[in-house]
Amino acid sequence: MSNRVNKKRRAKRARQRRIAAVPRNHRLTRVKTKVSKKTFPAVSKNGTRLSSRRAQALRNPKTQLEAAIQRFVDLYDFAPIAYVSFDRAGRIDEANLAVTELLGVSRDLLIGRPFALYVADLDLFMRHLLKCRISQQRTKTELQLKSKKGERIPALLYSTPINSTTRNGALLYQTAIVDLTERKRFEQELQRSEERYRTLFDLVPVAVYVCEAGGTIQEYNRRAV
Repeated sequence: MSNRVNKKRRAKRARQRRIAAVPRNHRLTRVKTKVSKKTFPAVSKNGTRLSSRRAQALRNPKTQLEAAIQRFVDLYDFAPIAYVSFDRAGRIDEANLAVTELLGVSRDLLIGRPFALYVADLDLFMRHLLKCRISQQRTKTELQLKSKKGERIPALLYSTPINSTTRNGALLYQTAIVDLTERKRFEQELQRSEERYRTLFDLVPVAVYVCEAGGTIQEYNRRAV
């Protein structure tokens, strides 16, 4: 144990002797050299300091572009409206998550398949596809889709040609799919309410007429007859 302590003490004294042997000016030079290696903040040509975000963008110009593309992809994927893109033959090229929820089919199975497989009104869709080919404007068609479970889904298709995007030289048509299920349900409820109103209107025990401002009869009940 004492031999080990003695070795440490001898090594420490040897280091101190080596440091003492170095000229003082040389030691100051080494310290200054270490200080000169300090990293200073980025500055512009006029001497003003650049923000860390902008300095990072200058070091990597692709960062902002990639971030913008990622934001667009996120907006497309998580949009509340179903979006699908198909070519002039009706084959699906792109689909967002809302489409997968609407049809009950995963995106891997949708991509590359004909959109006609998920359309109940095939004739209407073929006419819609023909209008997309011959027109450069937005095409609108109301039809019924069919989900994986066989359910019929009333929907409205809005297709617009994407002139900036092609696949193998073919033009793509970006299509928004508006689910009309709730609207159709409301229309049915309204129709039933009108039928109930008409029934009560006919059962009223007095004659009732509905006339316009000029006196022309527009509506009347059975008692009036």
